Amino acid sequence: MSFNHSFGDQDLIFVDQLEHIPGLDATPFDQASFLQPVPDDVGLSGTSMTSTPGVDFTDGPVGNVGVLMVDVASSEQGKQVCYGMLVHEKVKLVGKGQELETKILALKDNNQHIHTLSIQPSGDGSLFLRFPDGTDLGYLSRKMEQALEALICLPLFEIDALTNLNSLVESLRRAGKPADAATRVSINVYGREYDRDEVGRELSKKDLFLQHPDDCRVGIKYDNPHILRLDGMDETDTEDEEDVNEEVSETTPERDEGFGETMAEVFNSLQRGDHLTELGGSETLIRTLYRHQGEALDFMIQRETGNISEDKYRLWQPKSVGRGQLYCHVITGNEQQEQPDESGGGILADEMGMGKSLTTLVLTAKTLREARQWVEETKALPGASLAKTPSRATLVIVPSRVLINTWEREIDDHLNGGMKMMRYHGRSRKELVSNIDRYDIVITTYNTLAKEHDAKILGKGQSPLHDFAWYRVVLDEAHMIRRRSTTFHRAVVELRARSRWCLSGTPIQNSLGDLGSLLAFLQLKPFHDPRNFSHWIANPFGVRATKRKAIERLTYLLEAVCLRRTIERVNLPGQRSELRRVQFTPEERAKYELTRKDMKRFIHQQAGEYNQQAETFGMFQVFLQLRSFCNHGTYQPRFSWAKRNLLEDELDPVCSMTRDSLNRCSGCRQPLPVMPHGRRPKYVESCKHVLCDDCSWGSSIQSDPEERRHCPLCESLRGSRYRGHIPTASNQRNRSGADYLNADGHSSKMRVLISDVQRDIGTTKRYG
Repeated sequence: MSFNHSFGDQDLIFVDQLEHIPGLDATPFDQASFLQPVPDDVGLSGTSMTSTPGVDFTDGPVGNVGVLMVDVASSEQGKQVCYGMLVHEKVKLVGKGQELETKILALKDNNQHIHTLSIQPSGDGSLFLRFPDGTDLGYLSRKMEQALEALICLPLFEIDALTNLNSLVESLRRAGKPADAATRVSINVYGREYDRDEVGRELSKKDLFLQHPDDCRVGIKYDNPHILRLDGMDETDTEDEEDVNEEVSETTPERDEGFGETMAEVFNSLQRGDHLTELGGSETLIRTLYRHQGEALDFMIQRETGNISEDKYRLWQPKSVGRGQLYCHVITGNEQQEQPDESGGGILADEMGMGKSLTTLVLTAKTLREARQWVEETKALPGASLAKTPSRATLVIVPSRVLINTWEREIDDHLNGGMKMMRYHGRSRKELVSNIDRYDIVITTYNTLAKEHDAKILGKGQSPLHDFAWYRVVLDEAHMIRRRSTTFHRAVVELRARSRWCLSGTPIQNSLGDLGSLLAFLQLKPFHDPRNFSHWIANPFGVRATKRKAIERLTYLLEAVCLRRTIERVNLPGQRSELRRVQFTPEERAKYELTRKDMKRFIHQQAGEYNQQAETFGMFQVFLQLRSFCNHGTYQPRFSWAKRNLLEDELDPVCSMTRDSLNRCSGCRQPLPVMPHGRRPKYVESCKHVLCDDCSWGSSIQSDPEERRHCPLCESLRGSRYRGHIPTASNQRNRSGADYLNADGHSSKMRVLISDVQRDIGTTKRYG
């Protein structure tokens, strides 16, 4: 079945790309409906998918012909029970997006939390989920179809689906193409008590295992066929945790086909952002914070002070025991009499562009007095003279020098003085450490910190930043430490700090181990130990039988320490895309064609030649270089794509003395007639390159009596700064990236881009 892939005002059709489904009327999907805001009050709702007992599957295509449903429940004896819940099963969405969204939101508006959907089989056995008015929601996975095929005919067999409505609407709006139009639902399975064992066997054959349901129909008994019943054993005794001392590997077992979708649903289900108070900025803040930034500031202050406004977002919950009270950890179940301190920082995981860095700077400016007070209290503690020197400063660690400039610019643009910043970077950085008590914020890079830490470990130097106890340490782009085996991770974990923060729009990229690495830095006990994190969350997540429990624990954990919102969720203006058609100037067009022809000759010359090297220049590199030319225009040298070893060979003194003739063009490598030494071209660079007529065409002429030409290859690979003389081989190897482009040139694309930026610079929103 084919469909339109365009993403303009065209409608999309949500259907399976791989196989045609007879009887499915393709309904256009209106992508514009994705842009509507999601009401904040949309919560968890239930949707029931019910099969009429006794479904007769007809042979051949069904088309639009109705499916025969025969009610035989009245003739069957037996009591209906709930077998359990199938967690996070995939549903492929079909239909028009706007209509689906309307139906979904109506479930909440009409207060219909449990809703009945019919299941209509198609000719090939696909099972469709439908709203009562006949609107299709989607169809189940092939695995579910095969598992239910033998069960759906059983008397009283029914299924209910529970889905988070926020997640379902997010799935609709994320679907930029038909292949993405899918969601996950948890399915409750019901049937006769008499059929319990048969249902369990059939589901087990398809690797589908029933869990304890989150919700169940009133008055229905829970009887799970996948739980082993032994005399004298209570149901709660069946969950067996693994040994906490197990070996932990870098690769966690939870990664699967639907991992990304599951994580998206978990993050979408978080409600912490809906229960925050908008706080004002510091006195030094030039402008007012946006609402979502003020709420993020409230979250960060709660996490730093431990004064969490709502108890349900604490990891330690009070528990009444007799006349007394204990505090119980919601994940591990550990108990203690005193209320644990839950201060220390967390993860700010808002989507990119929402102002995480600005919020952090405002937090720093707002707590300057508290930082100074903490230093004085720490110095007054017994044994303080033997401990690390306390510093009131916030240490910010960024991936590169460029981001140091970005943070510095944020301070200049948004904070009206009152905060002193140190740039701990460069050769003279250690000279600044003696005056560190004068600064409120210190910014360095992961590379700098890791390099000094390694030198300290090996006894080859000092790591001054590890000699302080910081008031606060902030990791920008914190996913940089997601691998525990890297020097980055080891260097940041060993920093001492009162509060620790991770800023990252993608705290979980490849596996739950990414989150475990961040928790190790945050020193969030007991999950600072990777063995505990794997035992309670990562390992159970990778086992289908315990996955639901692991997701529940992960949600508790993230609600407590992580704040994640998207631009759509906080009702910020979305991205605006505009298409600009840019025309080359005549000079750009001529050089573009020249570059294309040079590479074409080179590719043709490679055809049929055996090359033992794996670095063969291919069509991918051709397209990459042509795209690069579209960006750089005539700033891009003609032979910038050529291999640097051509220059290394030419600069070799032995090669230069013995090469009396060449039989290949130094540019495109096509064969040339043998050329005597005296008849070789005399280039200004006095190089040994010999070029064919096509490659030598277009080279510039030097203003001298002999009208000698510049070598096009030398011009491209050496840069304009070397014109007129031969560089040494070491100079060529140490050539900086700035010499890659010509000093003079023209780029039509860059000029149009800069013009667009300048046009909107006064009205474009800035979130910090």
